Amino acid sequence: MREALTSESVQTHDVLPYEEKLYISSLPKFFPVIHNLDSWAPQRYSSKVHLYPAVVSYVEDTCVIEPKFGGEYRIQAPKPKGELRRAKGVTVSLRRGAQISSLAIHYPVRFPLSELILQDFVLELAMYRLIQRGPASGVDGISPDRIKDRDRFIQDVRERFMENRVHPKPLRQKLIPKKDGRVRELSIPCARDHLIQAAIFEVLAPYVETYFLPSSFGFRTGRSSIDAIRLFRSYLDDGYRQVVVLDIKDFFDSIPFPVLRKILKQDIGGDWRLVLWIMAQVKAKLVTEKGDLVRRERGVPQGGPLSPLLGNMVLHRLDVWAKHNGYRMVRFADDITFVAQKRRSAEKILAQAKEFLERNLGLTVNAEKSAIYDAHVEPIKLLGFDVEKGVVKPSRENIELCKESLLEVLSSRYSPEEKTELFFRNARSWGQYFVKAFYAEAAEELENWVRTIKIKNNRPQVLTCETRLG
Repeated sequence: MREALTSESVQTHDVLPYEEKLYISSLPKFFPVIHNLDSWAPQRYSSKVHLYPAVVSYVEDTCVIEPKFGGEYRIQAPKPKGELRRAKGVTVSLRRGAQISSLAIHYPVRFPLSELILQDFVLELAMYRLIQRGPASGVDGISPDRIKDRDRFIQDVRERFMENRVHPKPLRQKLIPKKDGRVRELSIPCARDHLIQAAIFEVLAPYVETYFLPSSFGFRTGRSSIDAIRLFRSYLDDGYRQVVVLDIKDFFDSIPFPVLRKILKQDIGGDWRLVLWIMAQVKAKLVTEKGDLVRRERGVPQGGPLSPLLGNMVLHRLDVWAKHNGYRMVRFADDITFVAQKRRSAEKILAQAKEFLERNLGLTVNAEKSAIYDAHVEPIKLLGFDVEKGVVKPSRENIELCKESLLEVLSSRYSPEEKTELFFRNARSWGQYFVKAFYAEAAEELENWVRTIKIKNNRPQVLTCETRLG
């Protein structure tokens, strides 16, 4: 680690993208600070080292970092725009093999996060990304991408922030049936509340990202299920064959309001106005599909920009608990997986994790879906992948879903040229997905399957052995 930070081979273009964290006032309670770099082992694929507090200076195109606990580290990096005498610490992001990928300098905050939301560029960026996503309409029947006078709409939201009039309208319930017969509930906010949540997300997400741990992958920039599977597979290769699958019963709908308020207080650092804004959005009432107005007693409504972020903030406590106890885990949102080398250790992890979630976070573990598996003996389903005899490969459901999506493109009303472009674009993306998942056989199967498709009367047909012989 010390060699990676002092290496002269690190060039300026290797330390991009360069970013300055201008809005970090103080470290949250669960900030993972490394106090001994020599004994710290980086993650296999990527990780972050937080040198805080530290004195930061700049000498001859080199950023000099002097942590409070001792030592000196030199990294070649672009000269920062901020005043280094005000810097309070540094975050070094590492790639695989302890190679430096980016450097973030932390400055003290001049105003709380709630003041940053009022800035023009934040609201405009939130509105732009909201339109790009094209969310559904709420109880007002207005979708954000259909608003004509957007400048006036943004100004109205800014005034509501300034006057603390961010009390939301009721959410619109939308029930989506699943393949297994269950129903997924979405709670969709109105256009104004959608922008309020998006603006809060733009400010809060970069802040909490500074202390999230490498074991978390869900709903984070630059991280995907493929990365989670890579880390899980590396654990299997290291001999951790006992897999603990932990399922939280109705996670998003069961987060207690007092627990969430306490977590926001700890992480945001006393910005009471922002805490009140978030809790107001979380406690919004719900209009069911039958037209009844329901008061919600707990849970984070799914359907707005804030729900994945708040879920990660809650389960970050579990990540920190696992790290302090030396447990290895992979978490993608509320899909939690621990690994151990022995069965007895796995049973201990399951019991302690269950106790921690129920006692500290007020969450209930689903005993029917939580279990311990031997990856070399029992089949496991994890994030759309199948683990059979220690081998990780895409699930059959994913492969069939890929085929269905390609057939839908061919059955659409697009022109032949547009169908061809969409078909090969989707086929390429699925093929790359399977290859990244270390399973080229699925990509080959997809390629062979594509060769059996025949268009007859503008309808796709898959030729089987019988149809070929006929």
